[in-house]
Parts: sequence; structure tokens; C-alpha cells
Amino acid sequence: MENMPAIFRRLPVQVWYFLAAPLFFMAFLLVYCPFDSKLFLDAGRDLFYFNVTILFSIIFVTLVITRLVFHFIFRGRELSLFSFIGWCLAEMLLAAAFMALFMSLIASPHTPYFWTLGRCARLSYLILSYPYAIITLSLFLASRTEEAEMKQDRMLRLTDENQKLKLVIASSSVVYIAAEENYVRIHYYEGIRLKDYALRNSMKAVESLVEGKGLVRCHRSYMLNPLHVKALSKGKEGVIEAEMDAGCPPVPVSKRYYDNLSSLL
Repeated sequence: MENMPAIFRRLPVQVWYFLAAPLFFMAFLLVYCPFDSKLFLDAGRDLFYFNVTILFSIIFVTLVITRLVFHFIFRGRELSLFSFIGWCLAEMLLAAAFMALFMSLIASPHTPYFWTLGRCARLSYLILSYPYAIITLSLFLASRTEEAEMKQDRMLRLTDENQKLKLVIASSSVVYIAAEENYVRIHYYEGIRLKDYALRNSMKAVESLVEGKGLVRCHRSYMLNPLHVKALSKGKEGVIEAEMDAGCPPVPVSKRYYDNLSSLL
């Protein structure tokens, strides 16, 4: 089962559910009065508006509690689509159960609870489904926008010493960068092929171009991508080397940069 985007587990997102859903429920009842709800909620005592307000409060309090519990349960776990849908249906049913309890005990004391539960469940599912669907679809769209922006942020735009754009690649595809006199050589994957590109620029200038893109300095003449490092080991003469992906030569690591690099692996 496909996992839900991380945005669904964030605390501010839960606020949308427990604010928008009960507000929509109350507005929908007041405007449309579906399924003879005016007669049902009036309870024969001209209590329609009072009861609608109470039902709004019940849904609000129920969703505040269930959404906070949802956040603390799933904030560090994967959330499947099945689990999310099940949770939404369960909290709508729980809200209906509390609404039915109020209606059967207070508003209509002579009405059987399970008959009232059926009416409240119908109102809950058929009305609350709208805000749930709208918020959920909006979050899916927001998640895709975030992913697109993140991918855009991770693209490296490498320029030469004259500030001319020479190479645009994903930061994740870069294996390492090595300084070679007046050039830096970019070693990167294109599909499954390891390629390289000689860029006329200084290592210092390139380091500023890739800042925050996941590449780290490991030597005075090298930068590498921790994603492609298999292990750190001592080579001949005690020189520390980073063992890279298959087909890539080891990259030297200075003692100055060793601690920082090892903490990223």
C-alpha cells in the first residue's frame, strides 16, 4: 500500500481538519438542512440552532483530540493510505457516536440511541466527507509542489570563471569533484554510466556553487557526495580514503575533514 506524503503527519495540518470540518458541518446544516435534519435536530422543541451549535462543538472537540493523537502516533512512522482512510472514517464515526449520545439523552430523550446513531452517522459521513476530501486533495497538491521545489533546489548549476552556465545536473548524481590546476573535474552519473566534465573554475568558487546541495569537502582538492561513499578506510602509508561506488576510484580524505564526513555516513 502506498505511503502518504510526510505533510499529512505535520501538526499544523491537523488544525485544518479540526477547524474546517466542524465549521463546514455547521454551515452545511444551516444552509441546506439535508435529509430532514431540521426536523430531526429541532427535536419538537424549537431547538434546531441550539442543537446544531452543540453538534458543532462535539465534532470540534472530538477532532481536536483524535487529530492530536493521530499526530503523535504517526509523526515518526510511515502512514499508509489504508491507515489514513481508516483513521478518517473512524473519527467521523466517533463524532457521530457522541452526537447521537447528546441527541438521545438531552435533545430527544425518548428516541432510541441506535436509531439516533444511524441518523447522526449519515449526517457525519455525508457532510464531513466534503471537507475531508477537499483538505486531503489540497495536501496532495501541496506535497507535489514541495517535492518539485526540493528537486529544483537540488539541481546544481555550475558556471565557469566567467559566470557562464556550463553544466546543470542533479546533486545526487555527482560522485565527487576534483581540482586539476585551473580546472575542476566533475565526476557524475548519467543513468548508470560514470562520466566526467572539466570545468574551468576554482575549487573555492565551485564550493560556493554547491553549498547546501549535499556535497562536502573532504580534502583540499576534493569534494564528494556522502550518498556514494561505501566506507572510510586507511590505504597505503596510512592515508585515509573514501571507498566510493563500484567503478569509482577511492577519494582521499584529510584528517581535517574526517570527523565531519564520518558523521554524515
